Amino acid sequence: MTKEFLPPEDIALFLVQKLRDKDAYFVFPTDTALNSWAENIILNPSSGITAVPLERFIPWDSFKRTWLRSTKDGYEAVPSVLRKFFIQEFIARNAEKPQAERLQVIINSSDEFASTAYSFSDWLCSNLPSLHYWKKKLDEAGTAYGELDDEDRDYLTLYEEYSSFLESHALFEPAWTEKYAFDDTGRHFYIFYPELLEDFRDFEKLLESAPDITLCLLKDNLPSPQVYFYPDSRTELRQTILRILDLYRTGKADFSEMALSVPDIELYRPYLEREFELYNVPFVIKSGRPLTENSAGKIFSEINDVHTSAFSFDSVRTLLLDETVPWKDELEELKLSLIREGNRMRCILSYDGSDIWEKAFDSKIKRLSLALEHAESEERKDALNEQIDFYRELKDFYKKLKITVNEFFKDRSFSNILRAWNIFKEGFLKEDKDFDEEANLILGRCICELQNIIQIEKKYSADSLRINSPFEFFIQELSGTKYQKQTEEDGVRVFSYRVAAAAAFKYQFVIDSSQKNLEVPYKRLTFLNSQKRRKLHLTEEDKTIRATEAYIALYAKMMQGRDENFVVFSAAQQTFSGFAIPHNQLIPVSEEELDSLTRRLNASDFILAEKNYYLHGRPFPESVTASQKQQFNAWKESCLTRVDDKVQPGIEMVSKIRTSLYFKRSAEDGLINTIHISARGDLEKFFPCPRRWVLSSVLHLHEDSLDTKLMQPYDTGNLHHKILELFAESYLKKTLPEYDAAAKKFMLGGQEIEPDILSLTEQAIKEPSDFRDCPLVTKTLELQKDKIAATITDFLKVLLLPYGSGKSETSGIGGCTVTGTETTLSHKDEDGNFCWYGKIDLLVMTPDDNFMIIDYKNSNSSFPAKKELLPDSNGIMTDFQMPLYTKLILSKFSEAPYAAVYYSIRDCEKCEAFNDSEGKISFDDYKPALIELNDYAGLFKKKTEILEFEPCSGNDERDKLGVKYYETCTSCAFRTICRTTYSIARRQIKKNTEN
Repeated sequence: MTKEFLPPEDIALFLVQKLRDKDAYFVFPTDTALNSWAENIILNPSSGITAVPLERFIPWDSFKRTWLRSTKDGYEAVPSVLRKFFIQEFIARNAEKPQAERLQVIINSSDEFASTAYSFSDWLCSNLPSLHYWKKKLDEAGTAYGELDDEDRDYLTLYEEYSSFLESHALFEPAWTEKYAFDDTGRHFYIFYPELLEDFRDFEKLLESAPDITLCLLKDNLPSPQVYFYPDSRTELRQTILRILDLYRTGKADFSEMALSVPDIELYRPYLEREFELYNVPFVIKSGRPLTENSAGKIFSEINDVHTSAFSFDSVRTLLLDETVPWKDELEELKLSLIREGNRMRCILSYDGSDIWEKAFDSKIKRLSLALEHAESEERKDALNEQIDFYRELKDFYKKLKITVNEFFKDRSFSNILRAWNIFKEGFLKEDKDFDEEANLILGRCICELQNIIQIEKKYSADSLRINSPFEFFIQELSGTKYQKQTEEDGVRVFSYRVAAAAAFKYQFVIDSSQKNLEVPYKRLTFLNSQKRRKLHLTEEDKTIRATEAYIALYAKMMQGRDENFVVFSAAQQTFSGFAIPHNQLIPVSEEELDSLTRRLNASDFILAEKNYYLHGRPFPESVTASQKQQFNAWKESCLTRVDDKVQPGIEMVSKIRTSLYFKRSAEDGLINTIHISARGDLEKFFPCPRRWVLSSVLHLHEDSLDTKLMQPYDTGNLHHKILELFAESYLKKTLPEYDAAAKKFMLGGQEIEPDILSLTEQAIKEPSDFRDCPLVTKTLELQKDKIAATITDFLKVLLLPYGSGKSETSGIGGCTVTGTETTLSHKDEDGNFCWYGKIDLLVMTPDDNFMIIDYKNSNSSFPAKKELLPDSNGIMTDFQMPLYTKLILSKFSEAPYAAVYYSIRDCEKCEAFNDSEGKISFDDYKPALIELNDYAGLFKKKTEILEFEPCSGNDERDKLGVKYYETCTSCAFRTICRTTYSIARRQIKKNTEN
């Protein structure tokens, strides 16, 4: 083996000269470098070469496989997959040994960890090629090394067992073999820049005796290149793209002659793609992504997640909504329906080993079947049968999915995975011909990887080795395999750092050139600590490795036709991942030079020019991209298109509005063709913005989410209300007990009683509710029933304080008579224009025969503010609930209620709307609210009859329909649909000139 120094700028000349020798072969660090130099020689007219024999251009990895062979006939290099098979078997056997005989350091010896150490597989596997060199250094050190510790003995055990494994399968580890039968056929190999090769030292001594090998090396003490240091990464990216554009515009290079290298390409990828597209620069990212990342290949990970999580809601949703694979068209509705029902029934996860989905469906079907048995009308029976069929179809679809997913884990072999995939594909996916091209390519690659594993499994009888989970093993292999889509597109090539260092691009750029990113930590036996490295004399060897300097020098190499003072490196102080400094091998350019270049490039930045045109009235850029033109036209159309002043709803919308207004609320009121007005459903949503009423009460729009929770915010409140309803029902037309705070007892008729709130809680959990078809919620509530009952009991201690005891703040309704609970009342107004209706939580009669209205709130945050209890000085009110209840009581019983009180269940507090006892607001004080309620109802009727629902704004503080942008709109749940508060492309709310 000979050595010679080859300056990077002389590579082309060197290749041209040596190509004349037909026995000359060239070994490059990477395929990228190989292809670029072959192309460079052909396209360079001065080379005089029009074709290159590519069989003489060899990447380093191929050179090792093809030209270096073991001296043992019949022995083959160990496949990387088989290494992992061995490690998993090694971990399994280690766990079976007595604890004292197990590995003590590299795997925890305790039973808990030894049997679950498969997460260490990749790390242990990466150390296998280095163990022979470690053993050799250990033998060389001899007694000077000292006594072996537990870690040394662990590695020695691993080394010996791996050696035995290789021998038993007629395999060799390439990095272990010290003698090679070099294929001596007269060829001469030139290995370019071995400083870049991480494993070259494993083969260096083996090649020293080969006379037909020449190492082409870099000289020592090469000059340090410069670096442009920007304040932040966004500026660095933009300036780099502008430099690329400048080189193209000035004719110094085509886009395909330039390359960009990025240390953390996954972090920078979306930013790079955006900048290239904004500036209309063609580019090709030459960095693959794992097969399981953002592609069709991730379906295997999703199948594994579904199985390991016992079909949790999140995992099933993720699998079924993965659109990177082509699901059968006929399954589209079933998939969405299954997810929505799983959301509604809160099939989060199983809690007792049973299937939460099947339990939920069985519960729903059983309840519907029971209702069918008692249904009287044929119409009702047909509707119930339709629902039963729907849920049975969903259950069958889910069971089919479950059986198919479980097939992947039925047999612990890789052949079974392929069989299960074919079953899954046939049952749920389209035919191959209907696959998206990229999905077809990626899934095809995944199956090829699986078939390779199966072949190795069969060839080496690896099925006898104990693989912890073949499916998880397969997924790990896919995660470690990168896929890059082949494309015919051309442009600036984007590489990960180090890939294109020795490549032949006229101009190369390296961004994010920080101290951390450019350092190349090539070391041997990295699993050893610093003390052991010194004992084995590895620290001296580390100092001779200069990969970092070699990479920097090769990126900075001169190319024919390139500016002599061109700088390829740049860095930023504030990067996307934190603060950074340039690598110490680079020399920052002066601030003057940086400012000069920045000003020159900014002058040609057409995006910056467009921005300055709009903001500062500067000249419009001479040219714009197609994307800029498209965005401008979209903005122009949005801003300048006129909208009719009056927007009328369509026929279908009118029908929905009429149904909402004239809906028969009660079978007893007989007012079928009369507008019905409620407080919370109508007035509260209609004022001050009628559009909100249309969206919520007519269209019933609500925020749609595919996320589910065990308990929705309203569930606890509804359950508390139900328990109190059942409690009040037990005292209907009877006197309520009183709570004696001093004695801490409930009393009724002089006798001590103990309300059985626990049984009422159990009954309420089983009552019809939003969660009655949710087994997991029901089970959770049953486990918490004692706590729920305690909450209600504490509340009753406040609610049932004796009526009239002291001030109104300390009195309750103890001793009152329950007149009604969840009482629905309706009443036609005096002029017959509309019908009021409402449902009152609790209505009681005081001992002095006065009505009292009680409304439960789950917490005091739901109380109306003090200033909202009455209309303000302009007649504007926001709380319509108690005024409406009061009006209904007046109309129904021809007498005013004595008090109207809000009670907070959780906080055990109350808020009085009015109280004729010692309340701050008496009934007479409350009368203005009743008067204003009539005005609001009249305005509601008027606007709904003429179908006018467009929001209006005005300066009149008395305007009941006056929308205030930053009070009404910003807190509205429908603001993203209405878009009145958005500053871009918004439709202004028209001024109200009528009210």
